[in-house]
Amino acid sequence: MLRRKDRRLTHNSKNAPARGSTQERVMTSPWRVAVIGGGIVGLSAAVRIAEEVQPGNTQVTVLAEHFSPHTTGDVAAGFFNPYIVHGVSEEKLRSWCMDAFNFYRHLAESADSNELGLAIMPGYILREEHTPRPSYADAFFHYRELTERELSMFPKRYRYGSYVISLIIECKKFLPYLMERLESHGGRLVQRRVKSLGELAGEYDVIVNCTGFGAGAFVHDPKVHAIRGQTIRVHAPWIKHVILAGEDFHVIPNIDDVMLGGTKDVDATSLIPDRDIARKIWNGCLEFVPSLKNAKVIGHFVGLRPGRNPVRIEREDVTFNHGVGKVPVIHNYGHGGSGITIAWGCAGDVVRLVRDSFSERSSEGRKTRAKL
Repeated sequence: MLRRKDRRLTHNSKNAPARGSTQERVMTSPWRVAVIGGGIVGLSAAVRIAEEVQPGNTQVTVLAEHFSPHTTGDVAAGFFNPYIVHGVSEEKLRSWCMDAFNFYRHLAESADSNELGLAIMPGYILREEHTPRPSYADAFFHYRELTERELSMFPKRYRYGSYVISLIIECKKFLPYLMERLESHGGRLVQRRVKSLGELAGEYDVIVNCTGFGAGAFVHDPKVHAIRGQTIRVHAPWIKHVILAGEDFHVIPNIDDVMLGGTKDVDATSLIPDRDIARKIWNGCLEFVPSLKNAKVIGHFVGLRPGRNPVRIEREDVTFNHGVGKVPVIHNYGHGGSGITIAWGCAGDVVRLVRDSFSERSSEGRKTRAKL
């Protein structure tokens, strides 16, 4: 277990790697990778790259305007269950979930799980219409359909449902752990707003774009849209299980508190909690857990999920001026409401794309040296 420590973020690019052309770079080491975005998706990608792509020979730098506790994940409930993820095959979604769940479960089963913000969590997933067993069901500790007796505990409109034993991942505790884990591998955290890919031209061999909702403006992607979510954090330590009531409401215990939600307002971008929505969430959750009337409200929160159909994980070779040439840019964004659930699995795809980029650049270097 990494020890918690005071972290001092670098606040500018003065210590960034020296610029150089592709031909100059392939003659030296280590490889330089920039990850843009300091949320769960960006940090997961950064850690996996540092640990799995030529460890000791890869310098990973995360650049972000905001780190925890100011990310979308910090206000999310964090229950491991895919939600609002589009354009992904059942096979791919299963692969991401299996990979991520195996990673999280070992931490949740460790002696440090409380500090990390992870816990094994049972829950009821309620539905008004019948749906087939999802491909990712194999990832959970347990998954089965609800019995008639169990369904009788809930409003009659929910005629179907599943009982799962899954996990919760509380980002306000877990993201600092990922940051420390990255730093333990020589990674750097730079608090800096990157306005364009061109700002990093020549500084890095590979750029990984994990800018979430911001990717729409950052790389001019019209498919990206906001999916606004609003939640209420309450202190209700007697609640020990999750309730997901279709897409209407959720009651999700965290390590110390309980998250009540929620909403999925497409194209809404206000970060100010709406009183009417808060009232609807409160009354809706009370219908499922009446004892919430005794809970102490800690705060109201809003986050903007990065919607996109499909999730974008692909490499784009971007040509820069000033003799820099082409630089591989790996896009990793558009995870909707499933960022926490699939970030680690998606990072595995990013790792493979980074490896391929390194391999190609190494080959280019050998060809360049052969001509000299």
